[in-house]
Amino acid sequence: MKSFRDIHQVAVVGTGMMGPGIALAMARGGLTVDLYGRSADSVRRGEANLKQNCERLVGYELATQAEVDAARSRIQLTDNLAAAAGKADLIIESISEDLEAKRRLFSALCPLCADDTILATNTSGISITKIAVAVTRPERFVGAHFWNPPYLMPLVEVIKGEKTSDETMDTAREVIRLAGKRPISVLKDVPGFLGNRLQHTLYREALALVEHGVASPADVDTMIKYSFSMRMPPLGIFEYMDMVGIDLVQSIHDYLFADLDNRTTPSPVTRERVSKGTLGMKTGQGFFTWTPEQVEERKRKRDDEVVRQLRLGIEENRE
Repeated sequence: MKSFRDIHQVAVVGTGMMGPGIALAMARGGLTVDLYGRSADSVRRGEANLKQNCERLVGYELATQAEVDAARSRIQLTDNLAAAAGKADLIIESISEDLEAKRRLFSALCPLCADDTILATNTSGISITKIAVAVTRPERFVGAHFWNPPYLMPLVEVIKGEKTSDETMDTAREVIRLAGKRPISVLKDVPGFLGNRLQHTLYREALALVEHGVASPADVDTMIKYSFSMRMPPLGIFEYMDMVGIDLVQSIHDYLFADLDNRTTPSPVTRERVSKGTLGMKTGQGFFTWTPEQVEERKRKRDDEVVRQLRLGIEENRE
């Protein structure tokens, strides 16, 4: 099984929302990367996304132009899957969130790559074990869930499937660390892994509060933005429980847990909007009305806040 010292050539499959950012992160770690798109249009889209990501890194002063140029020189775009897979030490899949599509891709990849090539999926919640059904030697198969936007967000969830070897987990973590990211280990293959289980638990309660008329979507968002979310960058959940006292936490749980939403199916609040086609920013209407200018402004604010926190982290490390 390959160690992280054996990983020099990476193939990233997919040129949509995530692939180009993952490729850029790998290249910034000094690795050579083939970014695969299945058509000429996909390759052009990947090129445009890479260019934009590079410009933003420089604009945010998170990298110099020379550093970005050096990373970009290590990325080659291609529509030749066999060539990209054949020389790869590590392949990272980042296509649509569809179990069968991912299985078809890995089934096609296995004959094209070496037997010891590490195979990783960037799924945000599909079972690693279920995807691995299509993989020969599934001990080399691992989840590597990058968070969006991957050229900025530090965290990567490294997920162990039922047959993933400890050596594969170690290699994946070290390569991700080499790329300047912060890997965490998800030791059991549960739906949604860590991040999305926590995030969607919050979604469920927020939707229930709106459904039952406790508060409006705007006030729920305001509460989150200007209360506990402001404490979370320096303090995680368990650190905060230690800070306030586990006895206090438990006393609240004594009366609160029984009243929290425990729905096991999607909320009628989302079902109604999906049925009407009011899907959010991409349709201009969701819980709120969105113009193209507002969409871009919100995305910019999101990235600005991520960058602010990244800079704080960089300064702390220097100290």
